[in-house]
Amino acid sequence: MTVTRLFAPVLRHPLLCILTLVVLTAGFAAGLPRMTIDTSIQSLISDDDVHRDKYIDFINLFGSDRTTILLVEDKDMWTVDKLQEFENLHYDLGDMKDAEKVESLINVSDVHDEDGDVASGALLDPLPYDAEEAATARKYALQNPLFKGQYISEDGKGLVIIVTTPSYILGTVNDVAIDEEMDSIIADYRDKFERITIIGGTRLNAETTDVLVGEMPPMFLFLVVMLIGGMWVSSKRPQAFILPLITATLSTVITFGFLGWTGIPLNMLGSLAPVILLALGSTEDMHFFASYMEGIKKVNGEKSDLSRPELVLAARKYMIKHVGLPTILTAGTSTLGFAVSAISDVPAIRDFGIMAAFAIFANGVITILLAPSFFHFFGDSKYTKNRLPNRYLRLVSYFIARSFDRIYKKPSLFVLPFGAVCVLGAVAATQVEVSNNPLDALTPGHPFMQDYRFSEERLGGLEGLTILIDGQRDHQIEDPE
Repeated sequence: MTVTRLFAPVLRHPLLCILTLVVLTAGFAAGLPRMTIDTSIQSLISDDDVHRDKYIDFINLFGSDRTTILLVEDKDMWTVDKLQEFENLHYDLGDMKDAEKVESLINVSDVHDEDGDVASGALLDPLPYDAEEAATARKYALQNPLFKGQYISEDGKGLVIIVTTPSYILGTVNDVAIDEEMDSIIADYRDKFERITIIGGTRLNAETTDVLVGEMPPMFLFLVVMLIGGMWVSSKRPQAFILPLITATLSTVITFGFLGWTGIPLNMLGSLAPVILLALGSTEDMHFFASYMEGIKKVNGEKSDLSRPELVLAARKYMIKHVGLPTILTAGTSTLGFAVSAISDVPAIRDFGIMAAFAIFANGVITILLAPSFFHFFGDSKYTKNRLPNRYLRLVSYFIARSFDRIYKKPSLFVLPFGAVCVLGAVAATQVEVSNNPLDALTPGHPFMQDYRFSEERLGGLEGLTILIDGQRDHQIEDPE
């Protein structure tokens, strides 16, 4: 079967092809509201990691280790009124739907010497009823080595509230919703204290999600401007950039709808989908355009009027004959290339592989259905010689063509430089550093990073390390030895 015969239905039924695309796009677009976003560090933990089961056991035994830290500061913190507001904030946070635990000096036990007797209990439960009791509680809080830098700043002006929320390891967590609920509670207290600083995984994921969603439109718009400018300079025909824009937009909608219907979350890698579709997918559209224009010239001559339908069909057949099979092969190999990532044990990489493979496949199907139909309705009416590309661009193209011609004729002259570049690349690859720090997703000037550095200076470190000691037998922990 020839390529032209394979694509014959597409050539004969342009309206049916467009209707098919409309139905497919509408069906997948219905899944857009279901799409979720996951920027958590847990998405980088392999499902087969040897430490995963131990981590899950720890969570089941001791609860979630996912915490959000609130540093509440005021120069008059240790007055009765401020402590009352602090207690109200503590309990309001505890009323959150996803708050598993809330800790602060309101409920954390302290043990200290009190006139020769051992006193224990929460320092702020009940709250001091006068300035003298508040000063005494402040003194004991600063004397406790486990409290300083953990629940109280070294200067005593800042108190900490630690909110524990569900762990990602046990299921999906909506950090954006948790962060919004927490912000709505804290908003009522910002005017009552000098400063409230929030850090932790919940806010970090919410901020990263905002950055991820916010950066996609500018990146896509930048590529659109570059595509329009480049194709207009090179071809001076609007069809050259309109087709890639339509293809990339439809592919993006269908891909994100696919994520919604399948439940695959959009991660940091997946945010590159629009860029990948526009950058890679547009090449096939450009090939269709170039081949169509060549078909006009070859089939109908430079001055032939294409108002007759059979002449337009002949130009489209020429286009399909020359780029139809390469498009199928390119889409197929690119799909398989991205699909290889789907076998990864790391959820983030696996999800990206599935998404990218589907996106490239969908882009190929859309291109095959749309390009012939597009040129049926919006192709040039005639081949016009005066609409040649920019003169300087033609000189660059000529130089590149001559360079490749020399490579074909004398390949030995280019083997040594190519080998040297490969060696340098291999050496440079050994210097690549791997980072899984989620803070790297934000710029140094981002508000979260500023709050992070501020809190790190005020508290005793924000990164926690938990050590689990398993005695391996019952009651071993009760053995004095």
